[in-house]
Amino acid sequence: MPFVQEICTSVDARAFTPREGRAGLNLDDPDAEPFEPQRLDLHELFSAYPNIESLSVSINRLRLGCIVGLAPSTRVSGLPPETTFPPLRSLPMSGYNIAQDEEDQPLWAEKFPWHKLRSLTLGRQLNPGFLKAATGKVDHLKQFEITGYEELSSLDAFLSSFNTLESLTVKEPVPSVIAMAHHSDWGAPLSSRN
Repeated sequence: MPFVQEICTSVDARAFTPREGRAGLNLDDPDAEPFEPQRLDLHELFSAYPNIESLSVSINRLRLGCIVGLAPSTRVSGLPPETTFPPLRSLPMSGYNIAQDEEDQPLWAEKFPWHKLRSLTLGRQLNPGFLKAATGKVDHLKQFEITGYEELSSLDAFLSSFNTLESLTVKEPVPSVIAMAHHSDWGAPLSSRN
């Protein structure tokens, strides 16, 4: 298999995909559902591309306009304990909830190769549990951008757990000066966007 360096995936949480070609589906059955919720299975992705260096995952859970939509339908498959993470150097994530499965958060915290990660982008939508899993694990992170998080204390704890940043972009509220002071050897200044 050729070496794939980068994969970008964007999933609409309210979208459905056709069931055609699925084993066991009787399309002649009038009660058979012709569509199913989209599915994001990172374990399958990691198995198919074990050497990717950049993975971008965006799950759009936003409801726009005045139309009342259905609850999000996308299923994010939990990671089995035997999951092997690829050696990611860049990880942009938006709307991926590792805290939704009790087994996923410790798996990310303990098995993800945080020491390889150089660039991390979190946001526009929240990524519950992600900062907690990464706190104390990123030894070589150079670039961090975040545009949405649950608690300022989680962001401060994350930023205080390492000292290698060269670039930090934060959409308000800005983290504490104490947390940013851990990164005093910056080559670039803090960027705060409103």
